[in-house]
Amino acid sequence: MDANLNPAEDGPVFTVKEFYLHYRISRSLYYALQKQGEGPHESRIGKCVRIFPQDRKDWERKCRGEFAQLLTMAPRLSSANDDESQNAAPPRSGD
Repeated sequence: MDANLNPAEDGPVFTVKEFYLHYRISRSLYYALQKQGEGPHESRIGKCVRIFPQDRKDWERKCRGEFAQLLTMAPRLSSANDDESQNAAPPRSGD
């Protein structure tokens, strides 16, 4: 057995359904992510599609990175919205 493959540490190989149920996302979101190239890598074994533990970890890492990037952008987006609201014309009476 390959020393890099330790099921106890790496976890199980998932089917597509097991993947989206595990991550609590909808089936349609899973396929939308795949269509956009944003989903996990899928391995085909005959007609079966499987998602290996390393592919799940890579996908999680990518998601965390994108989330962290959004968090760093949030203060800039918030201040841009504040600037826009300050420059907006005040509401007229009777509106």
